Amino acid sequence: MVLAVYMVIFDGHIGMPVMAGGWLALCGLAFLTHIGGQGMVSVCFKRVDEATGSIILLWQPFMSALLGALVLGEVLNPWHGLGAAFVMAAVAYITVFRRRRAI
Repeated sequence: MVLAVYMVIFDGHIGMPVMAGGWLALCGLAFLTHIGGQGMVSVCFKRVDEATGSIILLWQPFMSALLGALVLGEVLNPWHGLGAAFVMAAVAYITVFRRRRAI
C-alpha cells in the first residue's frame, strides 16, 4: 500500500517504477522494512524469552490492520474484526496461562 501511494504521488501512476529514483525508493523501502524489521526481531529475541516474543509478534498483523485503517483510510470488514478478536483472545489466554503456570 505504501508503495502504491508513493508511486501515485511521485510517478503519477501505479505500476513498476520507470525512473531510477523510483527504483531506489523501492529498493530502500524493501531493505528498510525487511532488513530493519527482521534485524529488530533478532535483536529483541536476545532480550526477551521466546514466549513473550511470540506474543508480541502476534500483535503485528492486528496493529498493521488498525494503523492501515486509521492512517491510510483502509476499510476493515467483519472478518478482520473476527480475526483480531481471535488473536487478542489467544494472547490473553496465553498470558493468563503462563502466569498461572509460573505460580
